[in-house]
Amino acid sequence: MSMEAMDEILVKKWEKEEKGKILNSLDLWRTDVVSKEFFTKEHPRLGWALVSKDVMRETEDKNYLKQTEIIVKTLKEKAFKDLELPDEYTEAIAEFESKKKKLAELIDSDWQEAAKQLVELKITQLTRQTVPEAVYDVAMYYDKNNKRLLADKSAWLASLDSNGFIVMLGKFRWRGMDGHRWVPRDRTYGLGVSLSRRL
Repeated sequence: MSMEAMDEILVKKWEKEEKGKILNSLDLWRTDVVSKEFFTKEHPRLGWALVSKDVMRETEDKNYLKQTEIIVKTLKEKAFKDLELPDEYTEAIAEFESKKKKLAELIDSDWQEAAKQLVELKITQLTRQTVPEAVYDVAMYYDKNNKRLLADKSAWLASLDSNGFIVMLGKFRWRGMDGHRWVPRDRTYGLGVSLSRRL
């Protein structure tokens, strides 16, 4: 289900229930946040994932690389504490550790290449949602529970826009979810990781 399809289906339902909108400014989403083709064709990946309801506090005000370091630490010390890490997570962490130094250099010298490589990391693909996945989860949670996730925070995702910026999503209020795009070295309060463990 594409973001366009989600919006079309739920907006009609939410209008009757006076619940507001899913996405703030569809034109902005189609042109600045993601491309029109992405908006109409990209869909959530199939599979199960355990997703935190809020961003991890310790990842706020950190750049994308530092957030990824915190994800790795959280997996080792909390999520899989006293358990053996699954092979795919072990491999993903090893890949990240082997590329971390070069990525730190790229963030300052070639942010577009850094963004591309950071998003393509196995650990990113296992632990961060894509834009359609985040939109789907936040919208479905609100539809079923009448509670807005990411109401005052934003999550940095595993998706790039057409110009190579990393997409972030959040501030889900009556007017809909905001979407922006940032350079991986940037950081701000309220922008963090909504941890997603794909199974």
